[in-house]
Amino acid sequence: GLMQIAEVESRFDNVENFIQNLHKFGFLNTWKDLTYNIFYFMDFKKERCIGKKMKSKLPEITLKPCLYKKR
Repeated sequence: GLMQIAEVESRFDNVENFIQNLHKFGFLNTWKDLTYNIFYFMDFKKERCIGKKMKSKLPEITLKPCLYKKR
């Protein structure tokens, strides 16, 4: 399958770690655009299935809450 992510930049501590963690879930990053100041855009393709034994070793993926600035 294919997965597309468009997410607010402020939710990531380290976007490269996020991409590496998704790779451990079997997703290959096929495209990313990190040039915008507000949003990150990424495409992933499922390249392999994760076995039942591997599921307990997968990292927890968390994002920070969105930060909104009052204007």
